[in-house]
Amino acid sequence: MSHRSRDEWKLYIAGEITDDRQRGLWEDHLYECDLCLEMYTECLEFLSPTLPLPDEADTERMIDQILSRSRSLPILQEAVPIAVQKREDTEGAPDRTEAKKRRKARSPRRTAFTHYAIAAAATFLLMTTGVFGKMTDQFSVVRAEQKKPLSTPVSDHLMEQTFAFFDSLHAQKPKGGHPLEP
Repeated sequence: MSHRSRDEWKLYIAGEITDDRQRGLWEDHLYECDLCLEMYTECLEFLSPTLPLPDEADTERMIDQILSRSRSLPILQEAVPIAVQKREDTEGAPDRTEAKKRRKARSPRRTAFTHYAIAAAATFLLMTTGVFGKMTDQFSVVRAEQKKPLSTPVSDHLMEQTFAFFDSLHAQKPKGGHPLEP
């Protein structure tokens, strides 16, 4: 679709274009074309003082039409709490949205530098307070405990008893039996 001129958009705003099909095409074009949308908003701002305000009867009729359409729509159970929650979030925290915008505006390099600076400061603080020294002392205590000879393992004790038993059997056997036996 071709772009419309300012005069054509002024006619559209004034309601002088009566063909519904043509109005629909122009509205669709506004959704697609940023240039025409910008021109339309400029014309709307320019003509806003001269445009007639809707009278009370028209406003009530429009509200009734919207409500009748909305009543025919199916109600989603999950949509209501989400909408209420979003409204509460936006009402109570305009500062929060500003903070989010500022946070998003930071560059990744600046964020990484900030994280490194915080890590370096925390490391310096831990080193000066002696936390790392205390940790190394604890490791040396653990190593010393590991080096201490523990009591002999059960498997070694069982092996010694088994060898002693076989030695006692070997000693009790009479000599002179089979020539291959010791």
